[in-house]
Amino acid sequence: MDLQVDSKTKSKKHSKKESKTESKTDSEKDCATHQTSHQKSLLSAMPLFSTVVVSTDDKQIAKIAQKYGAAVPFLRPSNLADDTTATLPVIAHALDCLRSLGVSIKDDTPICVLYPTAPLIDSSDILRSFEVFLCSKCEYVFFANELPKNPLRGFTLESTQNIQHKCTPKSSTKTSTKTSSVDFADSSTLCGTPQMLFSRYQNVRSQDLPPVYVDAGVLYWGRASSFLAQKPIFSSHSRAIALEPSRSQDIDTMSDWQLAKRKFLAKAPQRTKNKKPKK
Repeated sequence: MDLQVDSKTKSKKHSKKESKTESKTDSEKDCATHQTSHQKSLLSAMPLFSTVVVSTDDKQIAKIAQKYGAAVPFLRPSNLADDTTATLPVIAHALDCLRSLGVSIKDDTPICVLYPTAPLIDSSDILRSFEVFLCSKCEYVFFANELPKNPLRGFTLESTQNIQHKCTPKSSTKTSTKTSSVDFADSSTLCGTPQMLFSRYQNVRSQDLPPVYVDAGVLYWGRASSFLAQKPIFSSHSRAIALEPSRSQDIDTMSDWQLAKRKFLAKAPQRTKNKKPKK
């Protein structure tokens, strides 16, 4: 039996998000480090998910999810639907509800949490992350983005102070029939003493710094037992897959939304090109 659970949660930046939890039964066999081409072709040919279950506290979202073929067997309680709600409690609640409704979910059943606010992800990304999860003996697998500005040479500002100043534009040398003087409003400049976060990188060239990654906020693979126990995702027992920036976009503000739209439209020509004409 294939099972896919979809849930609505909030982002770490205090914006509401929806997430999907998808699960699929797996064999007891250990996966080799490198799959054979035959294994990969079989995995690509089989449907990865057969059922989508949405966890949400919103009845309108529930109706939309059902309209497009998802199941909504329960509504999320309000204490798991605020701006500070984390992902792990939401997924654990969804799995507990499904089990209480008689859905057979074993402890070793792979679960995929997929955020609906990840419109740029491709099915191929979901498939390859599943392959990594099957091949690695870890608790979780997720995608990560490399930071464009490396923080290893970052610093804090100690002993900060606001310097008050007032700017007045210089008078124009040109003569004019209409003259007026404009004073800019008082403002302040924050300044302080820089304190390196990592002193050992102070004299390292930026191009020589090791890359630093952050969670792409796209999906998380993990077994049911890991989510139910709410084991931390960002740990040594997890594996992160580097993802191109064009495949992900955090959507927490209107600016994020506009950037996501531009990224999506940039991919549209490629989608149209790869689409096979109808016979």
